[in-house]
Amino acid sequence: ASPPQGARLIKLFHAGAVGHETLKAWMGIAPLRTMNILPSGGISPASAEAWWDAGACVLGMGSNLVGKDVSLEPGAAEHAAAVRSWEAKGRAVANALFSRAARRFGPLPIA
Repeated sequence: ASPPQGARLIKLFHAGAVGHETLKAWMGIAPLRTMNILPSGGISPASAEAWWDAGACVLGMGSNLVGKDVSLEPGAAEHAAAVRSWEAKGRAVANALFSRAARRFGPLPIA
């Protein structure tokens, strides 16, 4: 079976509310097992492996990966604090996640 309307990727949002256990169960049902699912919303670097194990082909992460600074006004004190947090901790967490993904799936293409 092919994905609906020729879709190559289906976004599952808010995935955190559904849970990786549910995705794993869904992936056992035809035709879902042939589809590429992108869980997003509530995904974190700590939960990435569970989502990949459940059958996700790619993960969507926003502030759980890059921090709050993406939603703060540049120049604000809160933005500066978020940038410092990213530099002190966030970048290392992101790099560790990318390394885990590369070990699991091979080198990541850089566009």
